[in-house]
Amino acid sequence: CNCTDNYIRSNCSISLNETCFGRLKPCQNNGTCILKSTNLYVDYPETECQCHDGYNGQWCENDLCLKLNCQHNGTCQRLSNGQAKCLCTEQWNGTECQTDVNECIMNKTNLCLNNGTCLNYLGGYTCHCSENYLGYHCERKHICLEHTPCFNNGQCRPDSENYYCECSSNFTGLHCEFPTCESAPCRNNV
Repeated sequence: CNCTDNYIRSNCSISLNETCFGRLKPCQNNGTCILKSTNLYVDYPETECQCHDGYNGQWCENDLCLKLNCQHNGTCQRLSNGQAKCLCTEQWNGTECQTDVNECIMNKTNLCLNNGTCLNYLGGYTCHCSENYLGYHCERKHICLEHTPCFNNGQCRPDSENYYCECSSNFTGLHCEFPTCESAPCRNNV
């Protein structure tokens, strides 16, 4: 038999469109069937599957990303060399993103400004700021350093993101703006 271009085997019984050159198990995972034999008229011409990145096996049946356990929001990247690897977020490393990165040691410059202390924890870090500084990297001066909102010699004290005024014994109020009764006694029985 002289088969047309779309049929093979000695009796032209197999369609190239339906099989991988007569093989009943075509390439998987969008692999491409490649003819290695030059003779299409034999019952089973020699073929192979050309796999996409990250797949391997005779029929491209192995998805290498399924074999990896990328942790901590890591993602699998299929490589052109028939391999796969985990792409880790910046807080993690290791073949499966299983190892915490100590950002406090990794950086040559201190992440925390103004004498803040870097504290590493699993998946990140935080800055413990020195008194009068705040912000994620201790980058902002507290209002008490910029100017004092307290009157009458009251002392401005940082309180997390806010402040409070420590008033002298003769004044009271949020900003030490009111004299106490001892320093200015009330009159008219009030």
